[in-house]
Amino acid sequence: MKPREIIESIVNASVTKVAREAGFKKSRLNFFRRKGTSVQVINIQLSRWNRGLEAYFYVNIALAFDELRAYEGIPIVETPKEYECDFRKRLEHLVPGTPYAWQVTPQVDSESIAQALLQSISGVLSFLNEIDSLSTFLKIALKEKWFALPGEYDLLARLHDALGNTAEAEENRQLFKEFLHNRATMSPNELLNYYGFKPLP
Repeated sequence: MKPREIIESIVNASVTKVAREAGFKKSRLNFFRRKGTSVQVINIQLSRWNRGLEAYFYVNIALAFDELRAYEGIPIVETPKEYECDFRKRLEHLVPGTPYAWQVTPQVDSESIAQALLQSISGVLSFLNEIDSLSTFLKIALKEKWFALPGEYDLLARLHDALGNTAEAEENRQLFKEFLHNRATMSPNELLNYYGFKPLP
């Protein structure tokens, strides 16, 4: 089989199976589900550099929230593209131990890849199954440290605004302004050190 066909067979043996059982509907390499006031998306992204007999794919998880869209005047869509959603992450950022990319060749053990992918998708579904609103999402995402801070303080401010959490929204807005100022005035290592990250070698 060609790599694209192998990828589709892996997805069908893992993501398709568990996602459909959880109420997702499939459209090509995308899966959609409405749960309460959230629309949840699982997206299989093929690498743009795929050539010949070697290919890579990635798994993206995205959510859109009626509360935020109503607050910002954005249309509510039941089958949004992954990049149109309000919160977007690669699977490995939500389920530790998940590969950054999944490699496929004609010689690959597709059953092993499907099993590993099934395990990771089941892991993220354990969280998604609990998310039925912006408020439940925010509670889980903060607890699990899903936000890429400080860069996503602006997103946090928007989410709090939509929920009417004025004080929290303003706090995160100020933190984001501070981040932008620091980014413009500090060296990369100074910035990393300021936010508690390991400096570059």
